[in-house]
Amino acid sequence: MLIEILILIIIFAVFHFVCKNDPSTNKVKYPKLYLCIGILSLSFWLFFIILMLIDNVPIYNIPIFCSFVLAGMILISVIIIMSYFNIYTIYDDVSFTHSNFWRRKCTIHYSDIKIVYRKKHAKYLVVFESDDGRITIDSKYTIGYSEFIEKVNKNRFKD
Repeated sequence: MLIEILILIIIFAVFHFVCKNDPSTNKVKYPKLYLCIGILSLSFWLFFIILMLIDNVPIYNIPIFCSFVLAGMILISVIIIMSYFNIYTIYDDVSFTHSNFWRRKCTIHYSDIKIVYRKKHAKYLVVFESDDGRITIDSKYTIGYSEFIEKVNKNRFKD
């Protein structure tokens, strides 16, 4: 009974932490839920590894498929955590800078934007193209995206 109450308190605390997703000034990013899911998932899969180490389960007794699934789930958890920290867009009155998964940054000035379109195969991927490069932003789950688009529309055709 005590464990169930503790789990409910932890879930309530996580949702309380996640619900405070006020868009930060001039930044488009993924919600804190991404970070929470990544950390909880990574903790869950590392728990299985710790159990195997505690029970002295020989590695050759584990089916190879299970080892690949476990490694894949840990990799997915790490990718989710890295996405939360690495993918963001910072904008001001003149330009915006987008950082992708590998932290490669590209800056585009609003006046240099030649075309803005959505990818046909993915409804929420918005592409900004200019002479300096192309930036693709996933707009579905990001926080602050609508404010960013308002800023782009307001400053794009300024003289």
